[in-house]
Formats: sequence, C-alpha cells, structure tokens
Amino acid sequence: MDLIRDTFSKQLTSSESAFDLLRKFQDIDTRDKIKQLLDEKYKDVLIQYNHELKNMENLFKSGKDNPPISKNMPFDAGRIAWARSIMGRIKAPIKKFKTKSEKLYQPESRETFKEVATKYVKLAKDLDKGYEEKIFDKWRDENTNKAI
Repeated sequence: MDLIRDTFSKQLTSSESAFDLLRKFQDIDTRDKIKQLLDEKYKDVLIQYNHELKNMENLFKSGKDNPPISKNMPFDAGRIAWARSIMGRIKAPIKKFKTKSEKLYQPESRETFKEVATKYVKLAKDLDKGYEEKIFDKWRDENTNKAI
C-alpha cells in the first residue's frame, strides 16, 4: 500500500502514463482496500495533469511571439504547427480521462477536476482561437490582397 501511495504522490512524471497504470490496476482482481486506495489516486493524476497544463501554458506564453520552427518550414505554418504540438500534448491525456470520467469526478477529486477542466478549456481556446486562427486570418488577408 505504501508503494502505491508513494508512486502516485511523489514519483509521477506523466499524468497520461499514471492514468494508464491506474486503469491496468483496476482490471486486476484485488482486495477492496487496495481498490479503494487506487480510486483515491485519480486525484493525484489530476494534480499531475494540472502541473503539466501549467508548464504547457508557460511554454505557450513564453514562445508564442517567436516559437521554435523547423528550418524548411514557412514562418506562419511553423507557428501553427508549434501551437498544434502543444495542443496535442494537452489533448492526449484528456481523451483518456474521458474513458473514466466517473472516477475523476468522485467527491474527493471533484474540485480538482473542475479546476483542471477549466484550465484545459482556456488553454485550448487560447491555442486554437486566440493564436492559430489569428495567424491564419492574417496570412489569408495578406495573400488575398497580393492575389487581387
């Protein structure tokens, strides 16, 4: 039991892999006490994902004006690809979380779940509507004017 507690509270590096591990444990027939402890660890996974969201948000804020772009990629396309890569990193865990949303929305983790969901939606909107769409609209307007 201590191994489970320590693993999910101190050694998490990826919310996605921790969630996968929890799902694998759920399929194993174990004692009720261990199942209960595993159910409680979903909150730790949400807390880890919250940290990952903060890191991705900081990465986006610090690099949105001058993101790293591949050498042979046009500037605007590179910026959009960079934003989509961040979006992919935050979206993959959410897709997995949806498969066990009842576990994530238990009373002990409900507030954490709401906070994480709100932060995810805000960052996803910033990346999609606030960043990618503006780049595309600017590119379209410039090229439409050149074509006319």
